[in-house]
Amino acid sequence: MSVVKQWDFNPPTPWTVGAQCFIVNANPNAMTFPSDCLFQPGSNDAVVQRTITGLQTGHVYRCIIMANLSGFPDPMIMRASYSGTFLPGSAFWDGVSLDYQFWDMGFFTAFSTDRLFQIRGVANAGFGTCRVNQVFVQESFILARSRWKAYDALRTKLLTIQGGAAFHSNLGGRVFHRFINPRSQNVTFPYVCIPLATDSPVITDMQNMVKVEWTLNVFGFVGETDATEATTTAVRDALYLGEDIMQAVMLDRTLAGTVQDCELLSGGESVAGVDSELWGEVRVPLKLTLYCDKNDLKP
Repeated sequence: MSVVKQWDFNPPTPWTVGAQCFIVNANPNAMTFPSDCLFQPGSNDAVVQRTITGLQTGHVYRCIIMANLSGFPDPMIMRASYSGTFLPGSAFWDGVSLDYQFWDMGFFTAFSTDRLFQIRGVANAGFGTCRVNQVFVQESFILARSRWKAYDALRTKLLTIQGGAAFHSNLGGRVFHRFINPRSQNVTFPYVCIPLATDSPVITDMQNMVKVEWTLNVFGFVGETDATEATTTAVRDALYLGEDIMQAVMLDRTLAGTVQDCELLSGGESVAGVDSELWGEVRVPLKLTLYCDKNDLKP
């Protein structure tokens, strides 16, 4: 699935907050953002709402919330609604987890005009609190297409490495989806490769959805400009290029909303100044995480 909307509750926020909802500092276990919306339904529902814009008419979307429901006693539940109609899913405390989790609120089909979107703590017997940290709206895609969109978004991020005040290196648009041998006579340094040979994804059943994780390597190559037996510029420039790759990724860890997280892994390395090679290399390993419906695993 491709994330088309990702909302948080950090001020200033465009949510309209109902009387039984409060914007508060997030629990220290919050995964991403420092503010939560605290829902306290009692005799009435606790509701936050906003107008959702920019969806494609007739396209199918899914809502996912990241929430801590440990203060919600049975049978209190969370629901989402679009244009006055409840989505088919719901979230409720499993009686065990005390942490933030992703909860699938279900599908809806977009209409031709902007519509009201709500997150609702449903009033029920008893009293409890729920913390919501983020809300995602994802367009439904098969997994293979979603992974490709992530690769394409990663390439777009790396294309921003253009020197100046932001980066050490200037790739000049040389970011490729295939591996280019640095020994090639026609190669121009520096450049980056994102070969699509990756590990098979690890798919974890999360009961209400699946978590898909896979790894890939970003390779960067720089030219040697001052090589002697005692000196080399390729070592320095390879390290700089590695830092630039990491910075470009960390500036947007959702890769333009195509994944929930893009994480830097340990084990990266740089190699330069080996024998008579007039180039240096850096490898930056990444792990990408995507939450999706089980039906999206179909071929």
